[in-house]
Amino acid sequence: MTDKPLPRPRQVSFSGWTIIVGSVLTILFAFQRVAALGSLEAQQAATDFVATSPGSGLGLSVEDVQTAIRIMCLVAGGTAAATAILGWHVMRPSRSARVVLSVLAPVLFVSGLTSGGLLSALVAAGTAMLWAQPARDWFNGKAPAPVADKPARGAGRSADHAAAKAGVAASAPPPQAPTGSAWDLPAPGAYAAPTSSPYGAPGATYPAPSAERGPRPGRVTAAVVTTIVASAITFAGLVVSILFVLASREDFLTEIESQLATNSAYAELSAEAVADVAVGFLAVLAVWCLAAIVLAVLTLRGSNAARITLVVSAVLSALVSLLGLLVVVPLLLTAASIATATLLLTGGVGDWFSASGRPQRADRSPR
Repeated sequence: MTDKPLPRPRQVSFSGWTIIVGSVLTILFAFQRVAALGSLEAQQAATDFVATSPGSGLGLSVEDVQTAIRIMCLVAGGTAAATAILGWHVMRPSRSARVVLSVLAPVLFVSGLTSGGLLSALVAAGTAMLWAQPARDWFNGKAPAPVADKPARGAGRSADHAAAKAGVAASAPPPQAPTGSAWDLPAPGAYAAPTSSPYGAPGATYPAPSAERGPRPGRVTAAVVTTIVASAITFAGLVVSILFVLASREDFLTEIESQLATNSAYAELSAEAVADVAVGFLAVLAVWCLAAIVLAVLTLRGSNAARITLVVSAVLSALVSLLGLLVVVPLLLTAASIATATLLLTGGVGDWFSASGRPQRADRSPR
């Protein structure tokens, strides 16, 4: 029995392209908003927000408002890049991409309020449509229910008359399968279990096994190796940084205090609090590196969900590493992240992962 893919519903195609277009436009608007933060219009808008309610009751300065907008725009841009990739994968279809997209869509909707809220709302709406019918049945591998045609006038009476004429034939029992053998006759495209099998009822049928997948593509191996090497190097650097901060905490606090003293907007911040946040941020990045290594190993074993999650992680890693421009190590991490995402999305890699979840042919010869 051949596995014929189900036709993609128009609803899924519309949702997927809505997610992709909305995500790309959100990225453009987010970077445009960040680039315009230093303009006079942005300064005046931040001043008006701080001077009027509800901004006046938050205790924020103009610099704090612009910093918050910059952070939200960066989050929106990174999340939109991930949702654009996932929007393409949900049309393949990929159930894991739909789940990850459902997690990121609310984050994009909130962070995108500072850079074109309508576009992020389109992404959220397109994601919600993926959980409605007939998209839900398509992701579950179920064929859509056939639409019953409206019967013509007089068709009901003709059907009743035909059923009355063939009443005896309709009530006749179906022919029985021949017996007398330890094996029942299998149905087309299926095989039957032996009568004496302890794993199923006599004559129970099972789907025919699918063809085994081919050898692992070289792109997958290259992406996994790149991820493991880059994550291991980054993890080692983060651990050294954490140990350095903990060992030379007094010098680190002195440096933070000197930096805070140069800007009056940060006069209320404590050097201790900033140091704790910095150490916590480094620890989160270190855990992220370990998670990327685990995802790489699972991807090497053929997990499509791990592959998609690793692609999202690589895209976010590339965007986060861009914060360290003009430094050699972050630029290398950016290149490694882009290479990983590209290798896992091109060259027919998706077809290999699509076949990885199919059951393998087992030896069920009678003993």
